Amino acid sequence: MLVVVCKQSLPTMSINDVDDDGINSLQQQLREKELRLTDVQLEALSSAHRLQQMQDAVKLLKACHDYTYNLKRLQD
Repeated sequence: MLVVVCKQSLPTMSINDVDDDGINSLQQQLREKELRLTDVQLEALSSAHRLQQMQDAVKLLKACHDYTYNLKRLQD
């Protein structure tokens, strides 16, 4: 495993440096982002379901087509 250590230090904040409004604001932003993520995940799931339904319909239509083609061929 490769570990890279950055020698440049970033400013650190203690819990005392963050006020309640800042915490509340960050919590609200997190809730909003989680809701958006959930919406995107639900849309992706719905799209995947619709795609599967369409693939199943195409398979069924192909099977019906093959059946009628073979039936006509046998009748001739």
